[in-house]
Amino acid sequence: MKEEIDLKKLTREYLKSYYSINSYIGCTINCGYCFLAPIKIVPMRPIKVIEEETLVDNMIKDKYFVKDKTIISLNNRTDPFISQEVKNSTFKLLDIMEELNLKNIVTITTKGLLTEEDAKKLDEYSNIRIVIIVTYNGIPLKIQPINKNIQEKTMKHISKCKHVYLLHQFRPIIPGVNDDECTIRKIIDYAKKYCVATIFQGIRVNDFIKDRLEERDYTYTGKIGDSHKQKSTTTDAIFEQLKLENKNYQIFDHTSCALSYIFKFPDYNLHYSKNSCSKLCKNYELCHNITCKEPVDLESRLSKIGINSNWELKEGTLLIDGLLNDEQKSYIKHILNLNVKAKIRENTYSEKIMEGEK
Repeated sequence: MKEEIDLKKLTREYLKSYYSINSYIGCTINCGYCFLAPIKIVPMRPIKVIEEETLVDNMIKDKYFVKDKTIISLNNRTDPFISQEVKNSTFKLLDIMEELNLKNIVTITTKGLLTEEDAKKLDEYSNIRIVIIVTYNGIPLKIQPINKNIQEKTMKHISKCKHVYLLHQFRPIIPGVNDDECTIRKIIDYAKKYCVATIFQGIRVNDFIKDRLEERDYTYTGKIGDSHKQKSTTTDAIFEQLKLENKNYQIFDHTSCALSYIFKFPDYNLHYSKNSCSKLCKNYELCHNITCKEPVDLESRLSKIGINSNWELKEGTLLIDGLLNDEQKSYIKHILNLNVKAKIRENTYSEKIMEGEK
């Protein structure tokens, strides 16, 4: 018998692209592809798991957190603006961080409605650097039961902000649903009127989500259980063509690339060290001209996050003779700017749920 899921463990997790903090968990939108579904609290009403002051305090005291540098994501275990109750909590988290004079980048990903009043309030924060990421993807209501007009209004309202960055997230791309060229072009044409850039990503499906999609009359025939989001080479080719046609509007495969582009630093997930990046990317020179330097306090920084195994730094990659968990991996990449490999890898708590380990 599998152990009961501990929601408290989902209030803070250092994920691949950001440090996720969540006062609420659960979502009533009930999208067929939702990664929260295996937690069994979709489509239940969002549950408040922790007080906002305690959550921020826990984050600041965490060994993985670095003031003004760690990139934060707010309430991404729900939709941060799904209801007035959750919205109030999201703004309260922002208020607390602002009062603490944190200058970290804070991302908020939503399909929900941000009003003109909400946009004005977001624009008043002067310390924290806010990025709103709107999911707008052309998926029909049967699979994603929320009207696209809501996201369109949110983009219009946030685009008027002077101090808030707006990104468009074209995710997930589902074969036979929203991966045709006509749909993709229509979505990008609308988003580029308001957003700084687009992030496009495929879909990740396990057996649980496959069954949920079939309940919505969609049969998924791609890879099951792969930790990477799946999309076709045909879809990639369409986006590559759009990059050529829209040289003044950036389109990225990765969230970290888009955030790095906005704030003008090399990709903190170091994709450029492994991938063949397009020279059309406005961040290409910045990423590819970087010189890897060993942190002067590397040994103490690694010890601080619990890495005491034998390790070796070789050509910008940290080789660990032992266990590495995903949170340590993110810290090493984002804060120490090093690639890392280990003999044994341990997933985050939420990843274990997705993989059926919990």
